[in-house]
Amino acid sequence: LAIPDGHPVIFFPGGSMLDIKGIIPFLLALTQVRSSHPNILTIIPGIDTKAHPRDQFRIHMEDIISGNRLEEAIFRVPFSDNVEQYYLASDIVVAPFVMPHFSRAVMEAGAMARPIVGSRIGGIEEVLEDGKVGFLVSPNDAIDLANKLCFLIENRDEAEAMGQAGYQVAREKFDAVHHAQAVMQVYGQVLG
Repeated sequence: LAIPDGHPVIFFPGGSMLDIKGIIPFLLALTQVRSSHPNILTIIPGIDTKAHPRDQFRIHMEDIISGNRLEEAIFRVPFSDNVEQYYLASDIVVAPFVMPHFSRAVMEAGAMARPIVGSRIGGIEEVLEDGKVGFLVSPNDAIDLANKLCFLIENRDEAEAMGQAGYQVAREKFDAVHHAQAVMQVYGQVLG
């Protein structure tokens, strides 16, 4: 990805549904984070193409990026089936989603031993233990999101410990072999 050394990197795994994934509160938080950490970089898949003239949401997003001079802080990368490269290149994962749904990003961050800041909504708060593997923030709260990101940037040892705790949780709760065994046990009980 050609990310220069010495820069903290945040990964926003928003996917194609940028509006419900909280790109706007994230960009507003990023603006605040850059005021105290001007060398911050972020990886955002799916915004590597220009907005369609009728896509008002994307136009608004681009206005925030340009109006707050965020362009030089953003690595615009394409969607990829190989997202682990984005997790590996990051120090922190952010999931500021604004609508409840199950979030693979929390488990993937844990599997890659990365601390995560996510929204306190259904799906995320069920798998992200606040203060242990990362932090929960209220949806659309860019100020709290920025504060939690700054904390992780400024407290590398705690951020690393949270990433390691997330890795343990991912191994215990979401390991494919253990999950398959648990599913087969349910089938055995039902069909037994």
